Amino acid sequence: MKLMKRTWLVVLALLGATTLWAQTMEERITFSLDRWDGRYDLGDKVAIHVSVPEEFEAVQELWINGLCVSSEEVTVKAGEYDILTRRDKKPTSVMLRLKNPDPKKRRDFTDVGYCVGMEHFRPGFQKPADFYPWWMEQVKKLRELPIEVKIEEVEAPAKYAAKYVCYDLEINCGEGGAPVRGYMALPKDAQPKSLPICIFAHGAGVKGSSNRSKISVALRYAREGGGAIALDMNAHGMLNGQPQSYYDKLDRTTLKGYKDWEITDRESYYFRGMYLRMQRALDYLCTRPEWDGERVLVIGGSQGGAQAAALCGLDQRVTHAVIREPGMMDLGGSLVGRKSGPPWLVELYGETEEFLRWAPYFDMAFMLEHSTAKVIFECGWIDMSCTPSSILSGYNLCGGEKQIYTYPFRPHGTPKGKYRADWNERVGKHYNEFIREALK
Repeated sequence: MKLMKRTWLVVLALLGATTLWAQTMEERITFSLDRWDGRYDLGDKVAIHVSVPEEFEAVQELWINGLCVSSEEVTVKAGEYDILTRRDKKPTSVMLRLKNPDPKKRRDFTDVGYCVGMEHFRPGFQKPADFYPWWMEQVKKLRELPIEVKIEEVEAPAKYAAKYVCYDLEINCGEGGAPVRGYMALPKDAQPKSLPICIFAHGAGVKGSSNRSKISVALRYAREGGGAIALDMNAHGMLNGQPQSYYDKLDRTTLKGYKDWEITDRESYYFRGMYLRMQRALDYLCTRPEWDGERVLVIGGSQGGAQAAALCGLDQRVTHAVIREPGMMDLGGSLVGRKSGPPWLVELYGETEEFLRWAPYFDMAFMLEHSTAKVIFECGWIDMSCTPSSILSGYNLCGGEKQIYTYPFRPHGTPKGKYRADWNERVGKHYNEFIREALK
């Protein structure tokens, strides 16, 4: 009997060890900082604390301002201790990553980040003297073309059909390229001058479900606060409600690799048209009799964050903006020793004469200087796409009232797993509150 009991104890111990080994890196390791938002002043001593249940081998990487500066195989000891201690006297974004040393399991990793002196980041480029006049000239040319609208009512989901109306919307855009296309929703029988405007902009990509306009998204924002004229517009002027093959073909042909297209002049670069579509959409929505003449909210993340930033600068009718993990900022970051903001064209094409001449006109950090909106930003200290230094370069130049939420465990996208609940309580819920307040 005693032998059987000991045998079961051994089996249970082995099962426990096997379970531990089968856990992902993130499940096995807990990082922590003494400040939940990961913000520190220049010269502060910062310690990354780690809790490790059992010794294991890992690759340890250190990333500074979006660039990997060291990578080595280490033995991570069991226990609780400070795994990294630093003191930086220059503005520095730091990320520590531990990952599985097995090349076949390199997706198995965990990381933590923080920033020192975040208020000191500025774009790597110098702002062209005619930056804003040139953009205002583009808007002027756009407005010389009379607005032509194609609008067709579409069926709203049954549970909303009694209170809301939805439309498939198309607006001509002239030199802005493709037309504005998206779904618009608003409360039925809304009175004149009774509703704010809300525009939702999408992240990068073409063929994915998240890249196309949806009735459900338009309805979500039409129902917020006291109701709104809500437009969910896709970035490229794509047709709405098409079969997947339509979006697949665009991704393979007309829009293939659009975000990597080289800037050879100001007028032909793809993102010029994308930003002018935002302007055209707002110009139309402001003609709607239901608009209250006061409130305009724009929302976007990643590429959508860049579009939101563009509209904030182009049009001071924007009163509120949600800009999450924005791209297209600090496009010249690599010129000053850090990773540029996406689409990383310096890294892709090098410091060509054409790029250095024209790229600054598409750095949305400079556009934000002209914003008068009340803006809420979000930045993740472990974002490998829209790096913290690039986001902060835009945030620090942003005019008007602003605030930023930062989080040590936020990648490019909302945290998952064990950090999701904490992030939602400390960060996520504030965006919903901001949107409701803007639209109430």
